[in-house]
Amino acid sequence: MTLTLLYGDKNLGQTEQSNFNTLYDQCNGKMPVDIFEMLFNPELRRHLVDEILQFAKVSHNDTSFTFSEDELQKFIGV
Repeated sequence: MTLTLLYGDKNLGQTEQSNFNTLYDQCNGKMPVDIFEMLFNPELRRHLVDEILQFAKVSHNDTSFTFSEDELQKFIGV
């Protein structure tokens, strides 16, 4: 597949096409939930939880607020 199919006549560079091909190859044949898990990896989930906790503490002065990666997964619906 090429980016031309997705973006029409826009002139995208070789790097963009190469990156797209790599991602396409990694995703080809996988279930949507597997692709989501690949992109929404544990490192990103940990970062989101840390930022949510920091926001609660700084913006709402709530040091007792708790939130976990498991709760994040449930919230997202995975």
